[in-house]
Amino acid sequence: MPPSPGDVVRRLLDAANAHDLDAVLRCSTELTATGTHTGPYLTVGGELLAPPGGHISVRGCWFSHLRDDLVAGQHLYYDQLEIYAPLGLRLPLSFGDDGA
Repeated sequence: MPPSPGDVVRRLLDAANAHDLDAVLRCSTELTATGTHTGPYLTVGGELLAPPGGHISVRGCWFSHLRDDLVAGQHLYYDQLEIYAPLGLRLPLSFGDDGA
């Protein structure tokens, strides 16, 4: 069973208060980013979408990887459909050859 949000927050605060950078960065971070689409957007298919000015909200999370007390890498994961849906787009339904 995954930890509750309260457990994760408590673990993160305890690590921050103890100045334990390794423990802080071992905690995954979940986020919600919101904004207004005011600039061009490059779609998965390579098309450039003109800015429609619509509101976008997308959930995501990232994981940090440490090496010698430094951040050696980060991985960000987000739901592309949450970006595409408000823009009236959908992900490509075919995989592999377009002719298949």
